[in-house]
Amino acid sequence: MSRRVLFAVFCAVAAGAPAPAQDIYLKETRSYDREGFRNEFKKDPEPPTPQQLQQTEIAVRTAVYPLTEHKFHLERRRMGRLIDEADSLIKQVFNPESTNTPLQKEFGKKMVEELDRVMAPKQQAAIARINAGRVLARLAEESGYEETVDLLVKVITDPDEVDGARFWACRGLRNLFARAGKKLPLNVGAARRQKALEALVAFIQRKPEVTKMTPEEELNGLRVLRREAVRALAELRDPGAAKPNAHAALTLVRVLAGDTGLVPSPRLDEKVEAAIGVCQLRPDAKGDYQPGYGAFFVGRFLVELGSKYAARKSNREPWKIHAARLDEALRASAAAFPADKTVKEVARLGADIARSVQQGSDAGGARNALDAWLRQPANVPTQASVYKSDPKSVVTLQAAGAQ
Repeated sequence: MSRRVLFAVFCAVAAGAPAPAQDIYLKETRSYDREGFRNEFKKDPEPPTPQQLQQTEIAVRTAVYPLTEHKFHLERRRMGRLIDEADSLIKQVFNPESTNTPLQKEFGKKMVEELDRVMAPKQQAAIARINAGRVLARLAEESGYEETVDLLVKVITDPDEVDGARFWACRGLRNLFARAGKKLPLNVGAARRQKALEALVAFIQRKPEVTKMTPEEELNGLRVLRREAVRALAELRDPGAAKPNAHAALTLVRVLAGDTGLVPSPRLDEKVEAAIGVCQLRPDAKGDYQPGYGAFFVGRFLVELGSKYAARKSNREPWKIHAARLDEALRASAAAFPADKTVKEVARLGADIARSVQQGSDAGGARNALDAWLRQPANVPTQASVYKSDPKSVVTLQAAGAQ
């Protein structure tokens, strides 16, 4: 089954609840000069005028409110076009030629406010919630507006929210924090970063209600959703702290290692994202994070990756892309922790596996070299936990031979 089909199944599961008896319908009846509105953002920065604020409100509501219309929910491809129109508006407001930063900020504030208004009612149609989440994710990515974190976190943590909307909220956090790596402006305060970190940690470690009878398609839908949260946590590049609600590094290592406490069990693509996330972590101010512990599991995973690549029966998995990203992440890890023996050797030997896969050649020799190094008693890291101050910050592995 293709990833596209899996994603469709996932969305179907997320939005499968029956529509509410009465739609939460919002409509903007006023109109505005679209071309004139775009030009307002090319003016010199000044406090927004009452007219500009009114035009901003109309523009935002015109873009967002149609997401609530039931007739559009039933019209084929209409929601996709509405998302494109909202995306176009966001890009126009935050394009490089826009210099009116005070008005941009007001636009971001109003967009967050109206998206929250659409998503907040418990009776709101799932399709409206999901597509509002898509717009919110695009706003976070294009604007770098830090207040988007508040609504993104709210969507992820709201017990009444649908998983389809949570997927896009995770995507929004991922894209927002990825701006820093792209050299784009990003100024999210420590408090908001911490809220995002804690929300993602809790979400990745949640235990959805699944049984032995749960269809594989539904399990894979849950994995797709969790993978997006792992990607977002990886982009924070923060090991977190030794307290349960801030176990960022431990959470990534648990996914990477296939910890038995994760439901459902992590898939290969999730482990790739977690491995990249562990490699992207940076030293913490207090020196509590111990990188060698996680690096050891990165090494074990690279051996697993090499074995699965050798045993592959098709190229449906993007092996070369996985390998290229892991190669880059390993270099970043070695640069961040140059004095750590485990980090250094896993990066060196693991890179040989990654490059072999990228070249389409047998990674057996490189895989065996790393595996042999990891098995030597002298190379087992003395760091016995992720956090120095918490000896319980360890992963739990499945017993050998367990089913």
